[in-house]
Amino acid sequence: MSNTLWSDIESSGLSSTTDVIVEIAFILDNLETKKLSEYKTYIKHKSYPKHYDNVCKEVHGLYPQFLEKNGVTPATAMIEIKDFFLRNNRSPSGMILAGYNIGFDKRFLETFFTMQGYPVPMESLFTNTIDVLDTVKEARKKGVLGNLINNKLVTVAEALHIEFDSHSAMSDIKTTKYIYDFLKSKMGES
Repeated sequence: MSNTLWSDIESSGLSSTTDVIVEIAFILDNLETKKLSEYKTYIKHKSYPKHYDNVCKEVHGLYPQFLEKNGVTPATAMIEIKDFFLRNNRSPSGMILAGYNIGFDKRFLETFFTMQGYPVPMESLFTNTIDVLDTVKEARKKGVLGNLINNKLVTVAEALHIEFDSHSAMSDIKTTKYIYDFLKSKMGES
C-alpha cells in the first residue's frame, strides 16, 4: 500500500495556467512509520493577476503584502517540498494524492512542479488519487450525511459540527482528512 499525501492549496484564482499557488500544505501519512508529517508555506510572487484583490477579499485573505512578508519564492518552496518528500516518503514517487476536489489541486501542483523543474513526472509521483468530494457524494447517497444544500467542504464540516479555519490550507487538509476517516467509518469501509 502507498503513502498518502493529503494536499490543499490556496491560489490567486481558478486557472492553473494563469493563476498561481499562494499557500500550499501537505500532510504525509506514512504507512511504514505510522507517522503524519506536515508541511506548509506561503508563496510570494513578483506579480499577481489583476483579479487577485477580489480573490483575497472574497476567499482567503492572503494579500500580496502578507505574502511578501511571510512567503518564500516558488523556487524555495520547491526545494522545501522536495526535501519534505524525501525525508518522509523514502522514494520520491508512488504516493496517493488526497484532498477535497483534488483534481483542482492536482492541476495547480502539476503546473507548479513543471515550472519549478521537479524531476519526477506527476504520474509517477502520484499513482492514484482520493477525492473526498466523491466520498461525500457517496455518503449522501447512502444516507450517512443529512440533507445538505451543497457539497462544499464548509457545508459538510458544519453538518458534522467541525469548526475550522476555511480557506487556510492546513486547516482545510485536517478537516478533509477527518471527514474522510469519519465517513469511511460510518459507511463501514476502511
